[in-house]
Amino acid sequence: AHTRLQAIINLLCSCLRHSSLPRSRVAGIVLVTRLAALCDDEVRLQRVVPYVVTLLQDSDARVRAAALRATTELLAQVASFPPSDAAMFPRYIL
Repeated sequence: AHTRLQAIINLLCSCLRHSSLPRSRVAGIVLVTRLAALCDDEVRLQRVVPYVVTLLQDSDARVRAAALRATTELLAQVASFPPSDAAMFPRYIL
């Protein structure tokens, strides 16, 4: 089941990269975030968070706001934080 969810999340992220409508990107962020709640921490940290963080640079303020809400929600769901993922967060902050 997790493999299927991961495939759906990957497909959604790929489709949303090419979406020209801000409301589609916002809806996609919400959907990806909800699906990520059903996945393990590795999928959240290594696949979903990096994608959502890129949307913090979007040209539309609604998309940036949705991405910020999603990032905080995703990180709040993380139960265990592997040391191998610790290096990725300073890059996001800078």
